[in-house]
Formats: sequence, structure tokens, C-alpha cells
Amino acid sequence: MEPDAPNAVKFETFLFDALPSAERTVTVEAAREDEFSPIKNAEGSDSPATARRDLNRLHARWLEAAGVSVPRGADGEPVDVEIDPRAALEGPDLAGALPPGFTVTGPTVIP
Repeated sequence: MEPDAPNAVKFETFLFDALPSAERTVTVEAAREDEFSPIKNAEGSDSPATARRDLNRLHARWLEAAGVSVPRGADGEPVDVEIDPRAALEGPDLAGALPPGFTVTGPTVIP
């Protein structure tokens, strides 16, 4: 059904809408693939699937930097790996959190 006139209000505010009201601001530049993977759509780009993919890629990079080999599928994507933030908040924290001889052979959760 197509309405004849607008029949809804979208309550949406963006961070930059508040900037004129702020006493001071700070801008932080970060690599999108490490810090930002929005979920705006049910499917396709910016969806739960892309956010999960991006988190898997990040955690695989952390593990590989710590000397752990992470298996990848035929498409080059790493297996599902999840690192509990209590174990590591960033890559360098991970090396001390892994037991000696730690390996990843399939989907893995590091508690």
C-alpha cells in the first residue's frame, strides 16, 4: 500500500548532529576494518553477516600475529573465531592469554 501523504516519523540522530552543542570535540581516526562494522540492514552490506565476517577477520589477524595459524575456507575467509574481551581487548593482549601450543583447527571460542 502506498500512502497519499507522509504517515510516519523517523527518529534518527547522528553523532555529527550533536557537534554544534559540544563545548569541545575530539576526532579519532581508526581503520574501519578494525573498529567499525555497522549493522543497518537485515541482509547484504552492513548486516549481521558482514559484522560477523569482519569480527572473524579481526580475531584471525590477532591470532596470526600471536603466532597461531588460523585455517581458512576455499573463499579465503577464516574459520569462525571469537575472542572474549575479557581475554584480550586488542591483538597484543592475546599472546599472554593463550596457553602454550594453542592451535585452531576449526571454529573456536577463546574464553
